[in-house]
Amino acid sequence: MTYLLDLKGFQRLRMARHSSRLFCVRASVAMYPSRDQNNLRVGVGYGTKGAEVFSHDAGAQKQMVAPKCAGLGGFSLRIIEALKEMPQFYYEELAQIDMPAWSQGTVVLAGDAAHCPSPFTGQGTNLALVSSFVLACGMARYPDESKRAWLAYERRTRRT
Repeated sequence: MTYLLDLKGFQRLRMARHSSRLFCVRASVAMYPSRDQNNLRVGVGYGTKGAEVFSHDAGAQKQMVAPKCAGLGGFSLRIIEALKEMPQFYYEELAQIDMPAWSQGTVVLAGDAAHCPSPFTGQGTNLALVSSFVLACGMARYPDESKRAWLAYERRTRRT
């Protein structure tokens, strides 16, 4: 979910030229100002146990988001309150598919495709580099046994 805020009333954030992230057990908020410092872009992420999206009902979506972020505290509470009045609002579900295996035949998933990190982590490039390196090590160790190399890679990098 992303929305834009006019920075009036958020003077402390106006001075920041970098992103800010707040986390609690149930939610995370990533904020960064526009280049001209006139808007604050806010992204909110939280986990669910299934689809909660109310299609085409921004009011219901906004009401659903606010309590999910209650534990963030600080100035994020002011931002969540401002959400209710924002005309620029976008809500979309990010789904994660838990694959039984990361390889089939000669195709192997690596990086974001395998690990499926949240966009809030900012770790896509790191995961791509590390998983590719581990995969290459497996291929070097088992040059004539690709299936064994894929399994070694998956055992090493897959979270359990």
